[in-house]
Amino acid sequence: NLDKNNPALENGFAITLEDASVTTSGDAFQAIEIGGTRYSHIVDPRTGLGVIGSTGVTVIAADATTADAVATTLSVLGPDVGCQFVDQIERCAARFIWKEDGQVRVRTTSKWPSQTTGSLQNNIK
Repeated sequence: NLDKNNPALENGFAITLEDASVTTSGDAFQAIEIGGTRYSHIVDPRTGLGVIGSTGVTVIAADATTADAVATTLSVLGPDVGCQFVDQIERCAARFIWKEDGQVRVRTTSKWPSQTTGSLQNNIK
């Protein structure tokens, strides 16, 4: 069952990868609501609870292991700290998408390609 109100399902994009991997992490399909609060399946180690708030993070990296680990980490850190974190990683870029005040927000790191169709080799170095 797809939640059509989830920001992860809006503003889609297509990419072509060459010598890189991509993964998306978030709570679009794995979350639980308790007492009116939505908790992600991704646990914030600072609180021991699921991350609160619906965010999707797509990461492009040199390999699948890095992309997966970074995407999960960014789901916990959020876009402000997460963008600073990922910009320090060689051959890594990220795109955050979330809803805030009823509006879909998108934020990308400095290495995210300006066009997501075509080769990313020149952007992810």
